[in-house]
Amino acid sequence: MIKRFFFLLVIFLCFTAGQLFAQKSYMLKIGVQKNLAPSFKINDSTYQNADAQGVRLSMYNFEEIPVAVEFYFSKGYDSSIDFAYGTNLSYIFFSDTAHWLKLGFSGGRFKMGDFERGNTVGSIREDEFHENLMPFVEWDWRFSEYVNVFVQTGYRFLRSETETVTEIVDRYENGDPRQIRVSSDRRIYGSGFEFGLGLEIKLY
Repeated sequence: MIKRFFFLLVIFLCFTAGQLFAQKSYMLKIGVQKNLAPSFKINDSTYQNADAQGVRLSMYNFEEIPVAVEFYFSKGYDSSIDFAYGTNLSYIFFSDTAHWLKLGFSGGRFKMGDFERGNTVGSIREDEFHENLMPFVEWDWRFSEYVNVFVQTGYRFLRSETETVTEIVDRYENGDPRQIRVSSDRRIYGSGFEFGLGLEIKLY
């Protein structure tokens, strides 16, 4: 699934890059970002002052509606999370020669590296991926033609699915479970506020 996502992303970016050079109303940037979550919740665990670092590729369209599409990849928050990836879509509702204000949504997934997969009655089985959505507002300060800094804040929501083992239906000869029955618990909950600070470089 992840390999297919990145393969399609590369194809899309190659196609888009060709379009960018043909139209002056488009812009392409690459940037780095540092995020801080004062209280980051995932499942039943809460982490204080969790932080993450990542990169993002941003494409802007000013032809009709001033919008931005960004692809990001980040690591951090907690050692139980391998990485996070996703897409941001935002609308530039204010702009002048040096400042932009953007309002948008960030959607993506957390890839868990440490998750429970119990196989005894009453144990918990967590999902490997957690989907997330974060509405955000961002201020960009373009202090040169090619470089800008940005500050971002938003509130993240997570969608998780856990299973509880209710019955061992069949076992192997060595006693390990061959087939189990589970009850599912799907929920959407608030993970907490986040603040981001980053720098972008204009490629085109």
